[in-house]
Amino acid sequence: MNKSLVNLFGFYRATGISPSVLLLDENGFSVVCGEENRWPQMVFGLDFSENPAYFLDQVLSETKAQNLPGFAVCSAALFGSDELQYLREKGVFPIRTWTLMDAVPSIQPTKIFRENIQIRKIKVPAEIAVFTNLVNTELMQSVKIAGSLLNELNKTEAVNIYGLFVENELVSGLLAFTEEKTTGLYFIVTKQQCRGKGLASDLIGYVLNLCRQKSEMLVLQAVQKAVPLYSRLGFSAREKVVIFWKQ
Repeated sequence: MNKSLVNLFGFYRATGISPSVLLLDENGFSVVCGEENRWPQMVFGLDFSENPAYFLDQVLSETKAQNLPGFAVCSAALFGSDELQYLREKGVFPIRTWTLMDAVPSIQPTKIFRENIQIRKIKVPAEIAVFTNLVNTELMQSVKIAGSLLNELNKTEAVNIYGLFVENELVSGLLAFTEEKTTGLYFIVTKQQCRGKGLASDLIGYVLNLCRQKSEMLVLQAVQKAVPLYSRLGFSAREKVVIFWKQ
């Protein structure tokens, strides 16, 4: 399995430390379920049989029957045109696709010379609350992430949250999750009015340099429009991951 996908599934599992998140390991798949209308809401780690489309439909039918999430994240490579047609007939639709990207951590240290810019680790709850609001405003749609969840994750050794501040205002941030010498970057976000200025590139370069000390691989999942940016930073596209939703 692609290391980016392995890291993503590990990150989903890590969210289970929070009292607000239910983590279930069923026969052939796992589920994370936050409070109502709260992230995460996902079926993951499906142990696919020879008929992945049939198995995916069966799993989502089962989770929905138990009032659990009807969303599943899978490798897009498992589903050809025939499998996608079968899923559509069963009311299962692909609703979002990401590109899995990875990079060997060989990037040189990023030096920030711009005046009034600071990049550092976010630790205090007040700053995590600002980061959470930025993520919910700029990235999340109907399902929001709870600040309490990020606070709980930030207390663990595997998670670090970094922010880029302009004149002491948090305008860009990300969460780094490290497991088995692979670091995944999540919730990469920049305030809308501050985009196009290279701030996200500065932040990612800074974090990648730090991750060289403990990681052999750096991974992320990129929306299509962000692939060129991450490619310039040394990431290479490997495959795609897709979220399926059952009506």
